[in-house]
Amino acid sequence: MRENMTKFRDATKRLLEVKKKLLMAKMEGVAAAAAEVDDKAAGEEGEEEEEEEEGAGEWEGGEEDEEEDVEVEEIEE
Repeated sequence: MRENMTKFRDATKRLLEVKKKLLMAKMEGVAAAAAEVDDKAAGEEGEEEEEEEEGAGEWEGGEEDEEEDVEVEEIEE
């Protein structure tokens, strides 16, 4: 009986160690995925800021207005 209790206790310890290792691996994977998402989000925010900066001067220069006027004139003729 004592031998069975010892085997059970040892098996339980091994099981807990395996669970701990799996949990640690899962946490590392989640942390890596979160870092990847943060990197992507930071990159997208940078792209949006660049687009806003690029788009800010288009209307001031009137380049697009001229193109639209040409298209309108072509349609009216």
